[in-house]
Amino acid sequence: MDIVVIHSTQCKYFIGSRQFELPELKLLIDTVESSKFITSKKSDALIKKIHMLTSNGQVKKLKRNNYVSGRIKPNNEQIYYIVDTINDAINERKQISFSYYEYTGLKEKVLRNKGEIYTISPYHLVWNDDYYYVVGYSEKRKKIVTFRVDRIASQPDILSADAVPVPEDFDIAEFTKQVFYMYDGEEVLVDLRCDNGLMKTLSRLPSAFRQALPFLVDIWIWRQGSDNCTRECKRAI
Repeated sequence: MDIVVIHSTQCKYFIGSRQFELPELKLLIDTVESSKFITSKKSDALIKKIHMLTSNGQVKKLKRNNYVSGRIKPNNEQIYYIVDTINDAINERKQISFSYYEYTGLKEKVLRNKGEIYTISPYHLVWNDDYYYVVGYSEKRKKIVTFRVDRIASQPDILSADAVPVPEDFDIAEFTKQVFYMYDGEEVLVDLRCDNGLMKTLSRLPSAFRQALPFLVDIWIWRQGSDNCTRECKRAI
């Protein structure tokens, strides 16, 4: 630690340089505040810890005045421990079990399938659209499945059973591409017919069009007639 001493009748001491500069701490705070993954309570606790990385005199400069439009915080306070447990299971190559909840049409939180206990061999944690998903193999369903981590009801149990090995032909990049926004059904071809005036918008993929239709996987475009164009795309349903 860089301690600076000012020698005088009363010697003064202060830290000459810190591990984090103020702009770096501000960036960390912005990230925490804007994350949909971290609950409001956890966000406040994390920000207080970030404040401890600088002096009391500098803390007031860390006050942020940002507003993130449409940002809804989750309410699963165990999220830290759920992610940590899943990561441990992946490293130890063990299966995990957990219950999973979903929301009704009245926005009530209920356990899926009357509290069914899901067991999977976890392979990866995927960060997608500001949420964590666990990707793993379900022996019951005989396929690779995904679960949104913040909807796992409580800290999963790490089982003694070894995880099913990752298939040799499994490509996590291709898998996440196919189930973008977690659609993992059969892949089909879809034709989208649009006015030719939208050609410029359609050609700006993936930035503009994919935000509107995030389930699309691969897209081709061609002109059809004088008034409209057709776009053929693969999507998982």
